[in-house]
Amino acid sequence: MNDITKVLDKIEAPLIFLRRSTYRNISLVRDLETTISGYLNDLRDILQSDMAVSETRAEYEAFISGLKEIFFNFDELDGENKKSRIEGALVSIEQMRRLNQKEQSLPSMRRLSGKDLQESFDRLSLSVQYVKGVGPKVASLLSKKGLNSVEDILYFLPRRYEDRRFVKTISEAELGKKETVIGVVVDVRVQRYRRKGVFEVTFDDGSGMLTAKWFRGNSTYLRNTFKKGKRFFLTGEIRGYLFGKDMIHPDYEMLGEGESESLNVRRIIPVYSETEGLHQKYLRRIMKNVVTDYGKYAIDAIPDYVSRNYALDDLETSLRAVHFPDFEEDVDRLNDFKSLAHRRIVFDEFFFFELGMAFRKKGYEREMGISFDSKGDMRDRFCTILPFGLTEA
Repeated sequence: MNDITKVLDKIEAPLIFLRRSTYRNISLVRDLETTISGYLNDLRDILQSDMAVSETRAEYEAFISGLKEIFFNFDELDGENKKSRIEGALVSIEQMRRLNQKEQSLPSMRRLSGKDLQESFDRLSLSVQYVKGVGPKVASLLSKKGLNSVEDILYFLPRRYEDRRFVKTISEAELGKKETVIGVVVDVRVQRYRRKGVFEVTFDDGSGMLTAKWFRGNSTYLRNTFKKGKRFFLTGEIRGYLFGKDMIHPDYEMLGEGESESLNVRRIIPVYSETEGLHQKYLRRIMKNVVTDYGKYAIDAIPDYVSRNYALDDLETSLRAVHFPDFEEDVDRLNDFKSLAHRRIVFDEFFFFELGMAFRKKGYEREMGISFDSKGDMRDRFCTILPFGLTEA
């Protein structure tokens, strides 16, 4: 850990503490401006003595000025403004961490030789059927969504994320909260309420029982899905009723016997656009194989100085983080597509769009136009019938 990281840790520690307590005690915090200012002065001293950051000192100086502005007269703000400023400060700190990490790793980004570049093109253009776990039948299903090559599926990004990091036992699940539990099917039935059938499945996890209810849906499909003895994860709002706890129309997914849960629960999981014939669990397995086996071939064409100036991660790291976020990621930022990994991929799109527009403009400037002779009787006759006068242009 270098000195810059140590200072960033010190700045971040009280802010993380307040966030984890959901800002309950924020009105009691005093002198945060003075504390942060002291750490920022320490950081400035490090920058003045560290020649390794000479190229990026301007970014650090902007960071220091920005944090000083964020915490200016902090004690005088109301609770909501304090919370908003702390969230902004945490984003800024994370960007500085990324910048510092890039400076500590050489080279900062993977550059490809001509031979390596050709290999990357070859790998990315492979048919998706050659991805582990796909094959011709699944490839035909993926092609319906325009996913024909390895590159296509590598950029098939999740449409949302579910927070399954904290799985509770049924007895621990709190009424009125959205919780995730895992249980085994012990009973399946259709109950009649006012002449209407409600499909009910009872789950047991050893600590208690929970009933999942479906007021809509195909009962035949549900009966074929929820077999006794099968294990499912369930996510939904916990409600209380006369005989215990229940969920209404929960999100669910079956977990096979002895199957690893690493991609499906106890983490932030990606949810992809629905593809007929492919369950989310199977899609996640395919995407994990793609990211693991082919992510390293993603062609990182953004120049080093641009990535450094904007504190961007390299493309392989960003693609991996978008598909399979770290445990510590902020789920709300992921679902708003505002994580640092999303920022890198969005930056790529805008960068190459602007680059294309610049080339197009340059082409227009170089191309000679067609010259027309504007003299003659026809022009004069045309001008006389116009209801307005022409300018000199």
